[in-house]
Amino acid sequence: MIEEVKTTERALKDEVKRVEIKRQDLDRQLHEAEDKVRKFKTQQIDVKKNEEYQALTASIEREE
Repeated sequence: MIEEVKTTERALKDEVKRVEIKRQDLDRQLHEAEDKVRKFKTQQIDVKKNEEYQALTASIEREE
């Protein structure tokens, strides 16, 4: 009985570690996407052609 509880505890701890790693990866991906959106919005201000503006708008929409 005690051995079963210890095995379950180890399995749960392993699952927690996997979930934490996944969360960190998703947080990293989110920050990268937010950085791209900021970059595209900054570039959008400086464009001179409508086609460039529309391309940047499409890039922003893909990241959001």
